[in-house]
Order: sequence, then C-alpha cells, then structure tokens
Amino acid sequence: MHFAALFLPSTNTQLNPEQKYGRHHNYCLFRFENHYYLKKIPRKTLINMTVTVVTDKSQFDRILEQSPKVAVDFTAHWCGSCKAMDHVFENFSNEHSNVTFLSVDIDNATDIAKEYKIKSMPTFKFLDHGKVVDEVVGTNKHELERSMDSFTS
Repeated sequence: MHFAALFLPSTNTQLNPEQKYGRHHNYCLFRFENHYYLKKIPRKTLINMTVTVVTDKSQFDRILEQSPKVAVDFTAHWCGSCKAMDHVFENFSNEHSNVTFLSVDIDNATDIAKEYKIKSMPTFKFLDHGKVVDEVVGTNKHELERSMDSFTS
C-alpha cells in the first residue's frame, strides 16, 4: 500500500480555490494506490513531510547509508515532553534541507533504542556518516538549537 501527499498552495490557478472556498484554506492532494483525493485543510495546518518515521532497524540502516547527515529524535507516543518538542524538530526539518530528519519511537524500534543507549526522552542524536557527533537529552530548546546550528555549519 503506497500513500503520498503533495502540498498545493491555495494560490494555485488550476484549482482556483479562492473563488470556491475563500482564502483561509490550503489544499492537499493525496494519492492512495492509484486514486487521488483533494482535501481542503486550514491554512494554519502544518504539512510536514520532511521528518521520516522509522519503523524498523533495516529502514534506519538504509537511511544512514544513503544520508551523510542525519538528525534523530528518539521519542515515545506516551511521552508528553517529546510531544512538546515535536514542533521544534519539525521546524528544523523545514529549515535544513541538507540534513535527513528521523523520528524513532523507542517502543516500536527497541533494537535501535538499545543500540544508541537511549535512557530518557526526548533524546536527539546527530549523526555524521553514521557516527554520533552530538546529543541533546531533554526539552532544552536552546541547547537543541545550538546543536543543530553547529551540526549544519
């Protein structure tokens, strides 16, 4: 099953959405298998397709082989602090196109969490050619920004 989304801004002249729906919405074209669906969404909704959710070790290893710079957010679905930092990590992913951003749920990918010795969450690790070069543990936004700046420079 394949699912992909393509963001279409509301100024797209082909769709001419402002005449039909007003100026407060964006549109997202969804593709599911061989069918396409156009969905109206609020303009304030962030569509983030730049953070990849990793589900297993083989996917993680494949991405590390293909990407020289990788930022990893080790998280858990039940972690409130992790959810508080999600938007910060997503914003970084939108700003730094030269870095691959991954999200690893430690409950779903326990082997990756063990390999990287994750003891608390959120934990952010920065990998350069597969080697950990920096780490931020916890919800310190300023420390995460500092690490991201040094990692991308």
